[in-house]
Amino acid sequence: MGWGTGAMIAFQQVGLSLGGKRVIDKVSLRIAPGEFAVLIGPSGAGKSSLLRMVNRLLEPDRGQVLVGGLPVRDQEPTALRRRIGYVIQSTGLFPHRTVAQNIATVPGLLQWPPARIAARTAELMALLHLDQALAERYPHQLSGGQQQRVGVARALAADPEILLMDEPFAALDAVTRRALQAELLHIQRSTGKTVLMVTHDLDEALRLGTRIHLLDGGRLLQSGTPLELMTRPAGPAVSAFLGLALGDPPGREP
Repeated sequence: MGWGTGAMIAFQQVGLSLGGKRVIDKVSLRIAPGEFAVLIGPSGAGKSSLLRMVNRLLEPDRGQVLVGGLPVRDQEPTALRRRIGYVIQSTGLFPHRTVAQNIATVPGLLQWPPARIAARTAELMALLHLDQALAERYPHQLSGGQQQRVGVARALAADPEILLMDEPFAALDAVTRRALQAELLHIQRSTGKTVLMVTHDLDEALRLGTRIHLLDGGRLLQSGTPLELMTRPAGPAVSAFLGLALGDPPGREP
């Protein structure tokens, strides 16, 4: 059963304190179905904390998060997470399970028939340019790029409507990273999935995002298309971040 209509993800005046420190402060934003949204900002801006509220890995202490128009606090966490793909930098692959077994994790939990699981695994391996000969290998036998591809395939296996990605390509070399960005963009555009990605890399955000949300100190500084951020920064703090991220001298308007 699908979620309701309207914004696929919405944050409404969300706040969060951890260890006595306010890490998210009154953040409100909406992510439309089929949008590729990117959270960007300096280290400690609150990007990952905001992302983890969507699948209830963190719970806000004020405001609320909605998915498909429904508050996530009213949705059972395990069922919610099985409907949302989740990719992290370290891949989180199970070391003692093969590539095929890793990809099949959620379909197995959902009790898909074995033939359907096998077909879906083969389909995703082909989509992400993973040779079928790798299916019986273990994560330690793969390159970093191959491991990350398996992580993306596992997140997509049960065909979730939402894909959350937390710095998924940060540890990869530039060539592998660029190739995976291109593959991800192709998958997102061809399937219409809603993607919410955290990155500290402005080039990556500009390349992938249909909308970018810039955070600093737990506050939302600006939301907009890549062109809007680059041509109409909403104040000196945004200009400074964009300038530093692009290697321009501080204070230079983009």
